[in-house]
Amino acid sequence: MIILGIDTVTCLNCTAVAADGEVLSEITADEGLTHSSRLAQNVEAVLKRAKIGLKELSGIAVSKGPGSFTGLRVGLSFAKGLAFSSGLPIAGVSTLDALALRMNGTSGKILPAEEISETYDELICPALDGKKNEVFFALYAKKGANLLRLIPETNASASAASEKILRFAKGTVIFQGDAFAKFGGIFSSAIKGAAEAPENLRMPSAVATAVLGAGMISEGRAGSFGELLPMYLRSSDAELGRKNG
Repeated sequence: MIILGIDTVTCLNCTAVAADGEVLSEITADEGLTHSSRLAQNVEAVLKRAKIGLKELSGIAVSKGPGSFTGLRVGLSFAKGLAFSSGLPIAGVSTLDALALRMNGTSGKILPAEEISETYDELICPALDGKKNEVFFALYAKKGANLLRLIPETNASASAASEKILRFAKGTVIFQGDAFAKFGGIFSSAIKGAAEAPENLRMPSAVATAVLGAGMISEGRAGSFGELLPMYLRSSDAELGRKNG
């Protein structure tokens, strides 16, 4: 299965082509959220480098958030337009699921947790700066070759997030994403085992998005381009203005 992966929810413009988990080509560029000017060119470039035509793809995987509202709209709009024009299936992948998967060697599945009461020696916490003094975060523990999602995607202050994480932590909590750079002092004060992920595993990768998207498509969990919606977690400033205006 050959999948085009797209992730534009942070300052990084990430595109990749992966075949059965093997990376055929990848571009990750820091473009400061100006993704609309480069995304089409980057997609064309990764397909060319992989020597793959659009018709040879099995599907498209795109990060659906949470993350930058502007970045989300750019990535989703482009991916949905490409799916519509090509007839390819499209999978919307959680940004935080894909981030956590990087700490698992970009392999395995994300399993939902049910009635978890135990604590863990090592946890993975992808956390993105959600602005407005909030973080977008989720929490995962390794379970065999897969990852167990202990806390689903949510938004909270760094202090409130720390309290939720402590319910499951008895050892190291590895933080990914850009929130630790801003709120690391709060996390470290509240969580004794707080640590930042290695730099090469800290930010999103379209490869992880493609791997999770491939699983969704093969299991029949991909929807049509019209069904795919962004995961915002909270209203944007524009939406709040309309509601209050």
